Formats: sequence, C-alpha cells, structure tokens
Amino acid sequence: PVARLAVPSGAAAAPVAASTCCGIVWSPHEEGVLASCNSDSSLHVWNLVKVGRCGDLPISPVHSLAEAHGAKPAVCALAFSPAASSVLASIGGDGALCAWDLRAGGPSPTVRAASAHNGGGLCLAFAPRSQGILVATGGHDGLAKVWDIRRLGGPPLVALRAPVDERPGNAGAVATAAARLASGDSAAKAIGMLSTAASAARGALPAVESLTW
Repeated sequence: PVARLAVPSGAAAAPVAASTCCGIVWSPHEEGVLASCNSDSSLHVWNLVKVGRCGDLPISPVHSLAEAHGAKPAVCALAFSPAASSVLASIGGDGALCAWDLRAGGPSPTVRAASAHNGGGLCLAFAPRSQGILVATGGHDGLAKVWDIRRLGGPPLVALRAPVDERPGNAGAVATAAARLASGDSAAKAIGMLSTAASAARGALPAVESLTW
C-alpha cells in the first residue's frame, strides 16, 4: 500500500483494523483528504498530502471523534458536504443522523436528528445540486428519508418506503423512487431522482442499504 492509516490508542498507534471499518469517503474539496467510520463508533479524517509518503510508518488522523454515535453503536456511513469542506454527515447504528463541523473541534455534533431511523441507519448521500443542504438517509426500517441539514431537529422533508420484489428467486431487489423536493427557500429547491437499493429476507422488513442521487 501507499500508506497505512492508524488511529491513536493510548500512547501507541493501533491499526484501523482493530475495529471494523464501515466506510471510507474522499473529500471532494481537498486532494488527499479522506474520512473513515468504524464499528467502535469512531470517525476519523486523514490528510495524506500533509504527511507525505511515509512508507510503512502508520499515518495518524488530523481529526478524530471517539464515540461519535455513543459508546457502542457503529458509525455506518458518512459523507462530506459538497458545499463545505469542513462539514461531514454521518448515520449510525443508533439511528441518528449527525452533522459535524470539523472547525469546531469538539466531541459533539453541530446538529443532530436523534431518531432518523428505527432499528439503525445504514447509508446516506448528499443531493449534488442542493448546495449541501439536502441529505438522504436509509435504514433498517425500510425507509429512505430526505432532510434539510440546517433543520435536523424537525421531521424529514420526505419519507419513502422502499418496495422489495418478493417473487421466488428474488431475495432482494433494487427499488427506485422519484423524490420531488421543493423547500420553502430558493437555496434548497431541488428536483431529483433518488434511487435506493433495498433487500430483505422473504417476509421480513426491507432495509435500505444504499442511496444514489
């Protein structure tokens, strides 16, 4: 590998593999910047350009958030805002959608939707033409929801139930739903197609596992 990433553990550095890595995303704003989320509820941001090529030496993160979603729930997915390089959103096994401003440097999210999904969240994606305002989430409750990230204390703008093809031979299916979104102010107006991939065992509630705008 070009680089090995390690997270701090006391005085020593522990490999990221010490906890399961649930997701990695590259920043769309800065070359060499990426973020990872993990099963131990931690979230880390790395800058490969700043540290340069280090061979086999592990690279430490430039930002770390321990217990981002509480003491136990995993951070299941994360994404950089397409409009602000310092803003990250994450969805966790606790069902919470969090928005983080890395400039604040604190352990608490800037804003938080305490119960985005019953049973836990699985995925999220920013709408590409919404100036970083609209974010979609999916979870174990079989719902895809679209949120105004500035108003996470309130209800979602829309909630879509993902259908699943339960015909014989189809344990899961790709479900597509059109989400026509129009917020009250012009900055948030967006009309888009939101595609969700949902799967479920026969007779069980489908889980929304991925989202694509």
